[in-house]
Amino acid sequence: MDLKTARAAIEAILASIPDEELPEFDRVEYDRKGLPTVWWGGSGYCLGSAKSGEKRDPLVYRARGSWDAVEAEMTYRADKRLHDNGDDPRGIRLAKTEGE
Repeated sequence: MDLKTARAAIEAILASIPDEELPEFDRVEYDRKGLPTVWWGGSGYCLGSAKSGEKRDPLVYRARGSWDAVEAEMTYRADKRLHDNGDDPRGIRLAKTEGE
């Protein structure tokens, strides 16, 4: 499966979760203009601010979620290669370029 198709599949899975199955945010705070910021753990999300280009677009959160899933899979696979190599990074490829 290519990356574009995988992200679309992840986004479709996320969209299929019923509202009642999603956890609720920990809290909500309102700014001086009355705009809400919802909090989950230590992360706050200012509702009404999501934009794609100049257009208001809440779908940016779902797109970011699918990319976060891809990054988590990349990290999982790199860590698994390291683990499978006895936690010795020598001789395995972990990234495009190697730093010191």
